[in-house]
Formats: sequence, C-alpha cells, structure tokens
Amino acid sequence: MPQHRQHSLREPLLAREEREAISSARWFSSLSPTLQHDILSSAQVFRHEHGEQIAVHGAAPMHWIACAKGTVRISSTSVHGGKSISA
Repeated sequence: MPQHRQHSLREPLLAREEREAISSARWFSSLSPTLQHDILSSAQVFRHEHGEQIAVHGAAPMHWIACAKGTVRISSTSVHGGKSISA
C-alpha cells in the first residue's frame, strides 16, 4: 500500500493527488494537452490554512486560482452588513 506524505504549506510542487484532481476537472481536461502542460509548468503552488482569506472582493485579479484539495468558501458582506456565503 502506498504511503501518503503530508505536504507542508510551503511545499512548492503539486502532490500527485493534487495534479490528478486538477487534470480530471471538467474545464481543465477539456483543454489541449499542450495548453494543460503550459499551465501546469508555469503554475506556482500556494497552500493556505483553513479559513485564511486568499482574495478580496473588488481587488484587481492577479492570479488564476485552482483548488486541488479541500474546499473554497466564497463570502461577501453587503453594504448593509448582511453576509452571504457560497460553498
């Protein structure tokens, strides 16, 4: 049975299971093999703690973000203070 290594938040490379998750995603798998290769070879890997904010509403987009493992929660606060969460 293969041994699974816990990846640190500083690990700069995609783990095998993370690469497989991205490669099998509907959008990514519909790309040409050349484009898939180009995206993965130029990608930077960042890992985030649970609950950590990774983007701010209204900020200029700087990155394309993929979630290879876990979940992403998207929330916003209205001008009246109401909170909306999409998971």
